[in-house]
Amino acid sequence: MALSVVVWMYPEMPPVRMPIVRAEVVGIVGALFLIQLSNYIFCTTQGKVEVYCDGKIALEQVFDFPKEKCTAKSKQSDLIMAARTVIKNIDLILDHHHVKGHQDDEVLLLKRLPLPAQINVHMDQRAKRR
Repeated sequence: MALSVVVWMYPEMPPVRMPIVRAEVVGIVGALFLIQLSNYIFCTTQGKVEVYCDGKIALEQVFDFPKEKCTAKSKQSDLIMAARTVIKNIDLILDHHHVKGHQDDEVLLLKRLPLPAQINVHMDQRAKRR
């Protein structure tokens, strides 16, 4: 049995000021924790999870940053190390993809966009309202 999970996060809490890349990495780490929890609860041993984010640098830091370059002095090193620990404990294939941000500025018909882009547009709109 394969697990299909869509993580759509927008907690209703007061905004916190932090650098944008760090905020994107926090979102990825939160999603990874939810995936790990779901993986543990449902004892899923096979399947694939697609992680989409419009923060290309954040994706690269979490999934592609060379382990030997991640030191305590590296930016977001605490979050990157936490993400990698969680990733090790997920018994699923994790793929990550960059989705172009703010596509609602260019495309009039939202329904023509792929689903990840539609969700990203919705999240961008929610962020603008905060």
